[in-house]
Amino acid sequence: MNGASAGASVVQTIVIQQEAQPVWVRVPAGSEAEKFTGLKRNVINELIGRKEIDSKVVSGCRLVRLASLLGWVEAQPDEGSGARGPGRSPGRSND
Repeated sequence: MNGASAGASVVQTIVIQQEAQPVWVRVPAGSEAEKFTGLKRNVINELIGRKEIDSKVVSGCRLVRLASLLGWVEAQPDEGSGARGPGRSPGRSND
């Protein structure tokens, strides 16, 4: 395979793997996780309350702008295997 073919193959693979995403997503019900981030309802509601993500209510349904939710996730430091909620800093414990 020559260099041009290899480059085209990489571009095709990237384009194929891109998935169309909605602009707005519903806040998950109960203990379900949001499909694109895995965040639970309580975490998303906390972020909405602190105005860290964009949301609106349409016909009684709470919607979150997916780009703002994904942006919040991207802005979070990588914690390895340690888990913490959105309001906790790495140096602060809950004791």
